Amino acid sequence: MNRYLSTLRLQLTMFVLLAMTTLAAQAVAQSSAEAPSLPAKPVPGEGAAGEWVGALDVGSTKLRLALHVEKKGDGGLGAILDSIDQGAAKIPVDEVTFESGTLRLALKAIGASYQGSLNTDGSALQGTWSQSGQELPLTFHRLP
Repeated sequence: MNRYLSTLRLQLTMFVLLAMTTLAAQAVAQSSAEAPSLPAKPVPGEGAAGEWVGALDVGSTKLRLALHVEKKGDGGLGAILDSIDQGAAKIPVDEVTFESGTLRLALKAIGASYQGSLNTDGSALQGTWSQSGQELPLTFHRLP
């Protein structure tokens, strides 16, 4: 039964990715004009709060991601993610922690997580995106 559920989940994930990739071609033209791009030079900063952009290298395709991290009233952090090239906006980030220079994100709706370390000047988070059993390098760059 567990093997059946695992196979079903994998098939569903592949279907969703295929559907999103198909829609991405339509969204690229619209989102390219609105989407943030990598900064020309590093933008130093402190902590994880702020606007970030990065790109996942998925074979022959690069998927741009925008991460919005903000401080909440209770002192914790909240975040949402936009998958720019897939036209998916405001994907909820369920868990956000930043301790000892390491940002950890959990996105339950898409079965993904991210762990990255803030570089010395605070301009980039270098880490790993994990989803559906795959791990991919991902660097987020701070936006001005």
